Amino acid sequence: MRTITVLLLALFATAAFGAPKGALENPQPNDYASGIYLFSGWVCEAETVQIGLDGVQLLDVAYGSDRLDTHDVCGDSDNGFGLLVNMANLAPGAHEAVLYADGQIIAQHAFNTAALSSGEFVNDLEGCAISEGFPTSDKDTIVKWTTSMQGFQIIEERDRPLVDNINGYWSNPGWSISIWTYNSDCGGESIFVYANSI
Repeated sequence: MRTITVLLLALFATAAFGAPKGALENPQPNDYASGIYLFSGWVCEAETVQIGLDGVQLLDVAYGSDRLDTHDVCGDSDNGFGLLVNMANLAPGAHEAVLYADGQIIAQHAFNTAALSSGEFVNDLEGCAISEGFPTSDKDTIVKWTTSMQGFQIIEERDRPLVDNINGYWSNPGWSISIWTYNSDCGGESIFVYANSI
């Protein structure tokens, strides 16, 4: 009995110490993924690196890109990996990504997807949006649809107007002034001023 126990412990120890070091950096647990998404991270030393999706697909991953930040852990820097996946091919909702190196599980993260109703890959969409007060309360960030990524990308960060709400009708003795602000194609805020003598 002791011999069997010792052998089992030795086998478990070998498996534990033999597993390559690595990390699945994207997606992080409970992230949202959409568009043409990059699964990425690093593995120290492996012959094969794969991503498993929902226990159904096992996808080979391009491996060996330069990652200087892994040198202290791995002893070298050719440890990066990346895999592009069109998230529109996955059903909206919860999914799981599992990182394998030489057949051993290195990490597994749950993530979420959402997709447009327009299909797997759309060529004729245009759109932009402004996220007000992002990334800080004195900034606005403009994002624009990018076909190649099938998603929105940041195109500009700008200072917010000094006065948040200047729209309205203003009057002084002898003059009336109307001031209105509006956004044009998400490219910037314009101000319309109409002055009239009274």
